[in-house]
Amino acid sequence: MPIFSNIQEIQAHTDVSVGIFFEAVKPIIEEVHIQYLSSVLPLPLYNTLANIDPNNDAVSNIYKELRKKLQAAMAKLIVANYATKSEVSLTQSGLQRTESTERKSGYRYQTAAFVKTYKSAGLAMLDQLLQYCVANATAIDEWKNSEQYKSYSLLLIKNGTEFTQLLHLPHPQLTYQKLAIEIEDVEQILMPKMFGNNYGIYKKRMSVNNLSIEEEALLKPLKKAVAYAAMTRAIPKLSLSVDAEGIISIGMEDNRTKENSKTDSHTLEKYQRNIESTALEYLDIAKNQFSAIVAANTNNAYNTEPVAIPKLKLIDNIALKGTIGI
Repeated sequence: MPIFSNIQEIQAHTDVSVGIFFEAVKPIIEEVHIQYLSSVLPLPLYNTLANIDPNNDAVSNIYKELRKKLQAAMAKLIVANYATKSEVSLTQSGLQRTESTERKSGYRYQTAAFVKTYKSAGLAMLDQLLQYCVANATAIDEWKNSEQYKSYSLLLIKNGTEFTQLLHLPHPQLTYQKLAIEIEDVEQILMPKMFGNNYGIYKKRMSVNNLSIEEEALLKPLKKAVAYAAMTRAIPKLSLSVDAEGIISIGMEDNRTKENSKTDSHTLEKYQRNIESTALEYLDIAKNQFSAIVAANTNNAYNTEPVAIPKLKLIDNIALKGTIGI
C-alpha cells in the first residue's frame, strides 16, 4: 500500500481542490520523499509506514500515528511542489501557462506566498514526526537502529522550532534548512576547538540522557552560542545563491517589494558583527560553566588535562562589498 492511494488522502491534510487528478500528483510524491525525507527518515521506516494498513487492529497505535504525521507532512510538501509546476505545461511549442479566459493563474507573488506557507507547514509537521520518533524510539525498531537517529540525537539544535526559541526566525522551518549545514560546522569544528575532546564526551552523555544537573544547565548557553555562531557564518550565504550560472544575489521576486529586500553592506556588516558579539559572549559563559564541570569531574567522565582555549573570531575584518539582498 503506497503512502497515498488517492487524492482524498492528500485533501485530508490540505486545501487541495477536488479538481486535481491523483495521477497528476503521483510523480511528485517520490520527489518529496527524495527531497525532504530521504536524509532524515530511515528508508525501512518509510517503507513500513507506506505499507501498513491503518485500519488493521494488529498495527500498533504508535505506527498509526507515525503514518498520520508522515502523511500530513508529505501532503503539504506535495502541494508546495505541485503549485509551481501546475501553472505551466510543456507542449510541442514549449512552456505554456495553464490558464483560460475564465480561470486565471495567480500572480507570481501570490504563488510564492502560497508555496512558502505550505512548505513551512510541511517542514513543521516533519519536525513533529521526528520528535515523535525520538519520544517513542524504544518502540520503533527502524528508527532506533538507524544512522539518522544517531545523527539526530547528537544535534544540539534539532529543528527550526527549537532554533527560533534561541534566535528569532520569521520562517523557522525554512530558514533552519538553510542554517543546518552551518550549525553542523559550528558543532563539529568550532565547539571541539573551544572545549577539546571533552565536548564529544558531553554530547555522547547528552544523546543518552545521562546529564547531571550542572550539565543540563550548560545546554542553554551552549545552544545559544551555536545558534548565534551559525547565524554569523550564514548571513552572507543566506543572501546569495550558487548555481551553474555563478553566484547571484537573492531578492524578492515581486518587483513591488524588491527594493525593500536589499541591505547595504554597512548595515549587513553591522548586523553580522552584533550577532558575532553575542555568540562570543555565550561561548564565554559556556566555557566557564564547562570548565567548572570538568574540574569537579564528579562522574569521572571527563579528561581533566588542561586544554589551551584559542582566541576565537567567527568572521574576518574584510567588509562585505556591494549591496546584498537579505
